[in-house]
Amino acid sequence: MTVKKPHIVILGAGISGLTLAWSLKQRLGTNIHISILEKENRSGGYMHTHHQDGFLFEYGPRSCRPSGAGLETLKLIESLQLQNDIITENVEAKKRYLWKDQTLHPLPNGFFSFLTSPLTKKTIWPIAREFLRPKTKVADESIFSFFNRRFSPEIAETLIDPLVNGIYAGDIRKLSIRSCFPLFHEMEQTYGSLVKGFLLSPKKSYSLSDFQSKMQKTSLFSFRKGIETLPKELSKHLTAELKLNHTVTALNFDHDAIRIQLNDKRSLEANYLFSTLPSHALAKLTDHAPFIEQLTSIPHVPIAVVNLGWHQPILKQQGFGFLIPSREKEKILGIVWDSSVFPTQNAIPNQTRLTVMIGGALFCPHHFATLDASQFIALACKAVEKHLDIFQPPDTCAVKIIPQAIPQYLVGHHEKVKMIQQIAANIHPHFQVLGSSFFGVSVNDCIKKSVDVADYFHKNANKKS
Repeated sequence: MTVKKPHIVILGAGISGLTLAWSLKQRLGTNIHISILEKENRSGGYMHTHHQDGFLFEYGPRSCRPSGAGLETLKLIESLQLQNDIITENVEAKKRYLWKDQTLHPLPNGFFSFLTSPLTKKTIWPIAREFLRPKTKVADESIFSFFNRRFSPEIAETLIDPLVNGIYAGDIRKLSIRSCFPLFHEMEQTYGSLVKGFLLSPKKSYSLSDFQSKMQKTSLFSFRKGIETLPKELSKHLTAELKLNHTVTALNFDHDAIRIQLNDKRSLEANYLFSTLPSHALAKLTDHAPFIEQLTSIPHVPIAVVNLGWHQPILKQQGFGFLIPSREKEKILGIVWDSSVFPTQNAIPNQTRLTVMIGGALFCPHHFATLDASQFIALACKAVEKHLDIFQPPDTCAVKIIPQAIPQYLVGHHEKVKMIQQIAANIHPHFQVLGSSFFGVSVNDCIKKSVDVADYFHKNANKKS
């Protein structure tokens, strides 16, 4: 008698869904049947490399870090045998800038420059006395509250705020320190101080491959043909499981099975369901009121990504790019100097590629919604004129407008996610949520969570067998 294989359905073919499917197949092989349902005609989600007029542009993430959660990304790359496609950042990319008081300032990259830079020389005393500050007893607080309490408002508003803009495009007075920067929260709770934490916390020992060890000496990496190389390669290995142009309209949960309704009136039955969809998209598929309430309480801010390309070198300086503190009241979040960071992605040596980021929590949402692609390009061109003294029109432009782009982990997000997980388990014990709305917005975060979920599933599958 043939035992029917459990059917696992994964909603969403972004990096979370693809990694989960790949990891489950690596662990359980032919013992399971997997279906990945994706409404778009492509996989990869926000990892989207766009080629236009001889330029390589990124519509979403453009690089990863090899450290921390990045170790799982490196392992994934090895399992796909993509090591030879990896490129690391140009040495010039170590130079980073901040726009403050109508001037582009280099961020300090050494001890002496830290002591003398106008951006950091006022921070020396707050940092020196940080270990004297008592740790908080509250379960969570805003990023601003945390850094203001431990250091100073100047550090919070000048140095931390633009960093948060670059990652979350969010408001540091509303975002959660525990969910956005869990390492800092844990250091304070464990050591009573960030300074003590950095000095005293033991370095974790890992058994690294030669490739992983080599990559730890770099800061950033991508792929020769763009960041989308990773989801494309995953999709190639998952062709049989990947169902593009499959729009889910409803989820129905019974004791015997989970039924997934599609827009063409077809339906699928699943023994296990994993959703990697944005929280607002998942909320539309269920009629469970408490679940909907929790899911829709996670806001997502809009982002417009404007890529500009020139067939000649026009940057007056080299580096990663620059970010802008919110209090500067500029109309952009910052500009990444792509051709300086990864020059090997240039089709010809002298290309200039820039990415201007517009939007975020502090950009009026009603105003954002009224702008079209041409208006975002105009904003971007004015920004490169003002901030970089580039007055020559670009040879080509590309725009990606995402109305609900980056999830905002507000204060209390950690507890909210626990509640969402509990409600999902109550709806059906084989239903689970993951993805960037809940457990980290970076590519590395999404990959690590998917690997962890696959490991847990495999462990429990072995217990039952």
